[in-house]
Amino acid sequence: METNNYDIINKYFDLVQQEIKNLISEDKEIKPSQVEQFNAEIFNQPDEITSEIRNYIDKASTNNLDIKKVAEEIYNRFKLQIKNNVFNQKDAQNVPNPLLGERKHIKTFENFVYEGSYFHSIENIDEILDKISKSGYKSLDDSDRAILLNYSKDDEDIHEILVKMNDLTKKFKELNKKISVSFEEIDKVKLESLKKEWLNLNSKMVAYENMLRYLYRIEDPYPIWNYQKKHGLTASHED
Repeated sequence: METNNYDIINKYFDLVQQEIKNLISEDKEIKPSQVEQFNAEIFNQPDEITSEIRNYIDKASTNNLDIKKVAEEIYNRFKLQIKNNVFNQKDAQNVPNPLLGERKHIKTFENFVYEGSYFHSIENIDEILDKISKSGYKSLDDSDRAILLNYSKDDEDIHEILVKMNDLTKKFKELNKKISVSFEEIDKVKLESLKKEWLNLNSKMVAYENMLRYLYRIEDPYPIWNYQKKHGLTASHED
């Protein structure tokens, strides 16, 4: 930790815990009967995560950050996981599924605080969780389930799609070069073969684009472009 004054750290930790408890009590989505359950869940973390939380609060205290803002940051990030746990217990249909069917802790606190989905907000996820709390997991459509699962995996599913689309883009560029050469050579047989190859690639690309638009409900292309740029998935003309 950055400071040796454990009394101060413990004081900040206690203050943040109390602020989080206040946020739980004020959250209109949480029933009064669930408050204590949320309290127990949110503070019942493995030692390594509790240590990370303390380090985070220590950094906040040395930077003189507002305790309420720190508490809100922690609560907003953990709320999704805790809702998954609590609402799953209350699901009368007891439907097994990869996200809600097991109680699990967040991999690391740092990742959960500083990362997040490029494509779906907490509000998007809360809407889906509301469906679960009201009507059970069976009330979700394929899109809801895909979005919820992708969110729980830090955009891993969408990332895999974008990697495949990037690979296809590179293949398109190579194919276009071959087509240009075949046009110059007037090789009709070769052109016909390349045309079939192009149509096959296009069919795969359209399928991925439709998955992003209709399954994951990503209408705005800007988050995708920004994500591709950050992760080197732009398949530049120099490739």
